[in-house]
Parts: sequence; structure tokens; C-alpha cells
Amino acid sequence: MQRQRLARQVRGRSIAGLLAALAAATWTGGCAGDGPRPSPAVPPETGTTRALIPSAAAPTNGAILVVSSVMPFQLLFPPDWVEYGAGADEQSFGTSDGMLTLIVGRAVIEPGQTVADRVEVNRTTEFRNCSSDASLDRPITIDTEPGILWSVRCGDRSILAANTIHDGRGYRVLVQSTPDAAADLEPLLRAFVDGFRFTE
Repeated sequence: MQRQRLARQVRGRSIAGLLAALAAATWTGGCAGDGPRPSPAVPPETGTTRALIPSAAAPTNGAILVVSSVMPFQLLFPPDWVEYGAGADEQSFGTSDGMLTLIVGRAVIEPGQTVADRVEVNRTTEFRNCSSDASLDRPITIDTEPGILWSVRCGDRSILAANTIHDGRGYRVLVQSTPDAAADLEPLLRAFVDGFRFTE
């Protein structure tokens, strides 16, 4: 019953409300984005999500500053987001109703690979059965690293990602939504990128 009530509250919030929590907490630093495999936009079974635990340096305006325990990054989140899960090279977060998901991933890169190469690898492997138009790719800066912003459509899922290379590894910050979310993902992804910093 409590979970249903929380899900209804999150559904009723606008993307603008989520962005406001992030924008109000901007500070100096950086950001990341390129990783391994896709994850579902649906959270794990009830009871397996973890509430986000603020770090000691969290801002006081309601945004939650989370320092990853598995990869060298920290990131600002709106209130009411949860961690879905984490592995050695991927960590996923989202709204408690599963309508919006953020996935941060990293991958070992081949010698000489560029960010554009990493995006192409993503398109031709994990997203090979999805539609993606390379002519729509745009530059983006993730922390201090140059990156590429690109989009994918997989059935009824909208996906927007930002890839970069940092310290010899490919990183990807990816947001996705369910059809019910009807979200404009670009402002959301850009807000996450603005609050994302590499810690090494």
C-alpha cells in the first residue's frame, strides 16, 4: 500500500520537478558516460531496491549526492530516486515506480578507440535491434571530457545516452523511460551530466 502511494506521487511529478532538484544543486566538478549492456527500465522485484544514502558532502537543498561504491564517480539525484542495482561496471538508479531509469556503465576500450567508436560499438552490439540515427548525434562535455550525446528507440522505450572516455575506459550515462512516462529525456540527461563528476 505504501509503495503504491509512493509510485502515484512520483508519477504525478513532472520532469521539470526532477530537473529543478538537480539544477538547484549545481557545483563545480565533472561527469561521465559509456558502458556495457542495457538494463531494463523496470526496477527489481519489490523490496530489492535500496534508498539512496547521501554522502557527508550532500547539498542542503533536497538533492542527494551519491558517491558510487563500484566506479569512480559521484552524481546528484532528485529526492525519491532509488538504486536498482550495481555490478563491477554498471550501476542503475531510477524512480521507485520504474518509469525513469539512469544507468552509468563503463567498459574497457580497444587501443586507439575514440568516443565515436564507442558509440558505434554500442549501436552495433547491445542496440543492434533498435533504431538510432547517427546524424542526430551531438557533442556534449562530461566532466571535463569530450563526449557524444546520442539516442536510441527500442520498441516502446526511449533511450538517450552520453558517452565519453576517461582514464582509458569508456563511460556511458544513459537515461530511459517507459511509454507511460512520456518524458523529454534530453533535459533530464543534461541535468544528470551537469551533476556528474569523476572522482579519480
